[in-house]
Amino acid sequence: MQCRWSGSGERAKTKTEGTLATDPEIFDVWAEFVVAIERIQAYRPTAPGKATLELLHENERGRQLILRGAALITISPGPRAHAKSTHE
Repeated sequence: MQCRWSGSGERAKTKTEGTLATDPEIFDVWAEFVVAIERIQAYRPTAPGKATLELLHENERGRQLILRGAALITISPGPRAHAKSTHE
């Protein structure tokens, strides 16, 4: 049985390389994207001075969710992204 995603990684690579070669704006967009991801990764939720342990844990769970979402959108599209997003 042939996987329906077979060869999609190579097609994505070829399309990406073509975009990089033909679209000079990709360098500006990429720089902005990298800065945005770094800002997301640096985010630390704040809690009131007398926050409960439960609230602190909830804040950290939310931060981890944001980080996982950022990681998910930074990987190249294809079967790996779909598999990762459906399993987590």
